[in-house]
Amino acid sequence: MARVTGSDGTHHGVSRAHPVHRLPPEFIGLPNGHKGAHQFLVHDFVTACVTGQLPPNNVWQAARYLLPGLVGHLSALQGGALLEVPDLGDPPREVIEA
Repeated sequence: MARVTGSDGTHHGVSRAHPVHRLPPEFIGLPNGHKGAHQFLVHDFVTACVTGQLPPNNVWQAARYLLPGLVGHLSALQGGALLEVPDLGDPPREVIEA
């Protein structure tokens, strides 16, 4: 069985799908992870802090990624019981328009 580890080189570099032109030139050549995703997360977080705007990957999006997995795990622990996945909704309008 093939094993993917942090040291096997598969997570280095930048994916062709990433719009690297969005990143500051200071990021060129810095260590990165998951084919370039780390630099975008850092850039989007700092930009959100500076501008006060909601970053593309925010807590509401993270909840949408995370909750189905958590509920699926709870379901498995309960023998496959059907459980409702909560929807925490969208960010408040004042957060989006900040």
